[in-house]
Amino acid sequence: MKNLVEYLRDIDDLIFDNVGPIRVLFIIRNFIGYQCLLPIIKKTIVDNSFHIRLITEHEGCFQFPDDSESQRIRNKYFINKHNAINRKWHYVFLTDQSELYFRRHTTVINTGHGMAFGNACINKDVDKVIMGGGHDYQAESAAASNVSLCFFDTKERLDCSMLQKLQIKIDSKKYDYLVTGSAKSDDLVNFKMSDYEKKILLKKLYINSERKNVVIYSHWTKTSFLNNFQVSNIKSLCLKYPGYNFITLGHQRLWKSYDGLNIKSQLFGGLEELAERVGNFYFIPMPEMTVSAIKIADFFIGDNSSFFVESCLIDKPIFLYNHQSSEFLNPKVGLLYKKAAVSFSTINDLVDSFDEVIKNGDVLAKNRKKVVDFFLFQPGKVTDYIVRSLKIMGRSSGPKSKSWHRVLRYCAIERGKS
Repeated sequence: MKNLVEYLRDIDDLIFDNVGPIRVLFIIRNFIGYQCLLPIIKKTIVDNSFHIRLITEHEGCFQFPDDSESQRIRNKYFINKHNAINRKWHYVFLTDQSELYFRRHTTVINTGHGMAFGNACINKDVDKVIMGGGHDYQAESAAASNVSLCFFDTKERLDCSMLQKLQIKIDSKKYDYLVTGSAKSDDLVNFKMSDYEKKILLKKLYINSERKNVVIYSHWTKTSFLNNFQVSNIKSLCLKYPGYNFITLGHQRLWKSYDGLNIKSQLFGGLEELAERVGNFYFIPMPEMTVSAIKIADFFIGDNSSFFVESCLIDKPIFLYNHQSSEFLNPKVGLLYKKAAVSFSTINDLVDSFDEVIKNGDVLAKNRKKVVDFFLFQPGKVTDYIVRSLKIMGRSSGPKSKSWHRVLRYCAIERGKS
């Protein structure tokens, strides 16, 4: 028999699933997750069908960027986490695993945290997983007990291992999924920047607009580019190519802990000093500037980070760092990465490769397109699709509500179209 609390929840569903706006909560755990959710947040804000709010997973894990748009969103839509878990929500979005428990029925939606999968590396000598601990983070997040709906970035993500992991939940009719694509990809696909706008952006970043831009990115792991390529090597690149700006980004965990706290880093200090001493080197460790840096890139230098997929969206030449003792956990993904970029292991390799591309041009555009097609479904149209899907599924309070059948029916129809 149902207890009194479950009866009250049923009555709660009966009211809110039939009256009022679609109530959506976004849980922010880190800046990468914020970037993934921001297009959906912005789209639902301007649509009167929705009532939206934002919370952070826990205190201190995320700070809103200083730009006016983010601050406006924070001031108007951010609420206290403890209030949020007691309110009514039809959909709760998260990009990471969450320990939050909501007292009223809701549909918890897991979305992708990064644009790539299978890009973890293993040590060939000892067969030890280097990146991600060998775990498939999105698979674990999607299969979490509190998740009832998952949005995947690509059909390729639904490989046998993923579906096998989720099959019991799918069979229970208390879980479903859609292939939506990554909302984060829309801005990178749809943006158009005139020469004047590019100059304005470069001026904002204090970067010389008369040079071409080489954007350097890196994962945080032991075999990543910045953890292996000495600052002195980057300095030598800057000095050899004075007609180019070298703009260095990096995964937050290169200089911050999981909780967002600063950690001591010799690398950070070295890059800061290089930026002070070398006129064509720029260090941009703030994650909120990442998208701006991507848009002004003429070349990329990086590693097996999921940032590689974003670089392919911009469709500029990529130089891929290949750590000699590691290989991709997913060989198919590794082959896609390597065919879409020029690989190097040493500073001499990189210089030779850079000279070759400058002299003879870029010939890998078709292979970069294959990377995008593999990892991303309908880039440029994702946000509209997700918001339209929420409106069609309507006010649904999750698997325990009588309105859940609308979600199951919609997902079945959409999968049938593919």
